[in-house]
Formats: sequence, structure tokens, C-alpha cells
Amino acid sequence: MQYWEALLIKWRSKGRDGLTVPFIVGSQQFLPNTHRSQNIEDLLVDIIVRNRLKVTIKYCITIEDIILEAYDPNKELAGTFPSFRGMSQQNLFLTKFLDNLGRNCEEVISSLSEKYTDLIQRNEVSKNNRIRGDYEPNEKYFIRECFSTL
Repeated sequence: MQYWEALLIKWRSKGRDGLTVPFIVGSQQFLPNTHRSQNIEDLLVDIIVRNRLKVTIKYCITIEDIILEAYDPNKELAGTFPSFRGMSQQNLFLTKFLDNLGRNCEEVISSLSEKYTDLIQRNEVSKNNRIRGDYEPNEKYFIRECFSTL
């Protein structure tokens, strides 16, 4: 299981929707040094090609930000699985609300990288009360708990 799968599955098991891209990418600081670090592009390509856990990209009104969540067909969200490298794919779902991110996965990756890379580099990986910053102690505990089984 990949680190991002562990996070999204555990978060869903707590009855929550999803996590922000900076939260997921930044969480790698809690993995062993032997882990090959992923940037936003690496993460999204991994989701697309791994073919294990389908993921939805959607907007969360609670935190007013884009999140990734484990795909749930029962939610019946309007959207699409954008093409990747000119071919169809069924692992990364983009809600219609966010279709301005791009027409294909490459454009979505570029948009999300442009939006979040600087925040991750500044360690603004969490968003609490709509304010960006470092992880809260309870979030660090959650991440470590998820990664303890990897």
C-alpha cells in the first residue's frame, strides 16, 4: 500500500471526505528516508497508473480548498475521468465543479502543481480554520498512525 492510499483510506474510515494535495504530499516527511519522495506530479501519476484505489478531485466547501478523496460511486458526483497521455483512464475522477483545472490529466497535474508547489515548499501543508500552516499535533499523530502499517 502506498502512503497516499493509507491516508485516504484511514481518513474515509473516520467518516471524513478527503485531504488536500499539500497535506498528502507533505506527509512524506514522516516516512523513512528510504522512501522515494513524490512531488504533485509523481503523486497524481501514481494514482492514475497504480490501478488500485480510485481517487476523486473535488472542492471542499468546509475548508474552501481542493481535496483528494477515495472515489465513491454512490456519491454520484458529476464529472469525468479525464484522459491521460491521450488514453482513457479510470483511476482519477475530476468533479465538474473543477473542470477548469484542465481537459486532461496532464493539464490537471500542471494546474495543481502551479497552485500548491510553493505552499508545500514553505511547509504550509495543513489547513485549519481556513488558515494554512504546518501540521497540528493531532494531524501528525494521524499521519504516523497511517504510516505505522506500511
